[in-house]
Amino acid sequence: MQAPPSTPATPQYQSFPEVGGDSNSLEKLKALRLPTLAHKSFLDVGCNEGFFCGYALHDGASRAVGLDASPLYIERARRRFPAAEFLCQSWDTLPAAGFDVILLASSLHYAADQAALITRLMQLLNPDGTLVLELGVSTERCKQWVQVDRSMDVRSYPTWPLLSDILQPYAWKVIGNSVSQRGDPVPRHVLHITRRKPLVYLLMQASGSGKSSVAGSLLVPAGVPVISGDKVLTQIAAGHLEAPAELKALLGPDLDHTRLDDSYRKIFQAGLLAPLLQLWQATAGGGSFALDAYIPEERREEVVACMIAAGYLVVTLTMSGMTGLEPRGHRHSSAQNYFDGLQNPVMQHPDHSPPALSRALPFSGTVGFVDSVTVDDRFVKVVGWAVQTNGVAAQWLDLCIDGVSAQHQHVAKSPRPDLQKRLHLNYDQVGFRITIPTPATLVQTNLALRVEVYAGESAASATRLWSIPAHNVPDQLPF
Repeated sequence: MQAPPSTPATPQYQSFPEVGGDSNSLEKLKALRLPTLAHKSFLDVGCNEGFFCGYALHDGASRAVGLDASPLYIERARRRFPAAEFLCQSWDTLPAAGFDVILLASSLHYAADQAALITRLMQLLNPDGTLVLELGVSTERCKQWVQVDRSMDVRSYPTWPLLSDILQPYAWKVIGNSVSQRGDPVPRHVLHITRRKPLVYLLMQASGSGKSSVAGSLLVPAGVPVISGDKVLTQIAAGHLEAPAELKALLGPDLDHTRLDDSYRKIFQAGLLAPLLQLWQATAGGGSFALDAYIPEERREEVVACMIAAGYLVVTLTMSGMTGLEPRGHRHSSAQNYFDGLQNPVMQHPDHSPPALSRALPFSGTVGFVDSVTVDDRFVKVVGWAVQTNGVAAQWLDLCIDGVSAQHQHVAKSPRPDLQKRLHLNYDQVGFRITIPTPATLVQTNLALRVEVYAGESAASATRLWSIPAHNVPDQLPF
């Protein structure tokens, strides 16, 4: 329980439940809209009796420091809020840097050099810190200091054009009006001020989606350096760009420029994202830049998080209206299916009925088997077979891991003369091999139990195929 102060012997400025003051502290607190203070450090310059330090502790601040030149106010503050730190000194002597939020309320006009005080306070902030500034701003339109005759003295107040000049090095936002006090000569406003961060524009979609067009037509004319991720990889492989040995070795001197998407996946799987990000930033000179590079979708959030951790303000650009290149496996699968269809008139002309089987198959729907599941650092490969009741290979196949359909599936058919003979089929192309890039987050424990293949004439009619060891397979299959 915080002990209330004794009856004040001097005019009361801050307001508390048991004593009113010249300032409506509660309404001012609401107007300030302080950032969340949980686990943060807070400094109030000109803290008076510590009202805002007390709030910082209430909001979960790990440290609350108040500074005021009045011994009387500091004594009262220490009695009210013993968990806070209070320094009896002027702002000529500020504490060491390392604050997340700094408050300067109702006192900037007392500084001999107001711009210099703002600069010094900004230097005390942590990189993501905020200076909350409450001050009077003159409504004059000229860029100047306006001398205002108050009841007790004459003070200088900036106009908005002058204040904008002073704050030009920073990012700042007018939060709104503050609470008016008796005798205010100029209206009060609340500003939140932060350090400017370099921007990074991330264009991470697939090749052919319009990344380079957007960069060339929008960002280059605006003076934003555009870093080509593909060019950086090429320069590393050719030895024209200094890079960590692990990155050079992974890319190798014979980099395949048509398979750079695979190179990116290798980099992520090897845990080399951080050095690659550093190379991109260094190539841009450390300032704002745009990155034009294909990033696998499952890794994009990781890239964003790393850029934020590196101190960038991230702008993620996505394009619509152009269709990017399909993954290589999709086109390979389509080509293979076409070739298979040349050998299988039913697949080439699905509207035609298949030639009659010499013997009706003893099942309905689709039957098949998953023979093997193999994994290496590049691919997951699933081999098996599937036959429809009309004697042709399953027209639709889907590989699922842990119940989720895998992305970028490459399906190739393969001959199974043993099944053709056993089932008296007209064709032997009823085997399959499904290949996907090995997901970086894949856990291989009990993978054979977690892999499922669904097959059928269409997605709507597909059924799960038998497998070992996922099923307790009977001695005799149902045919």
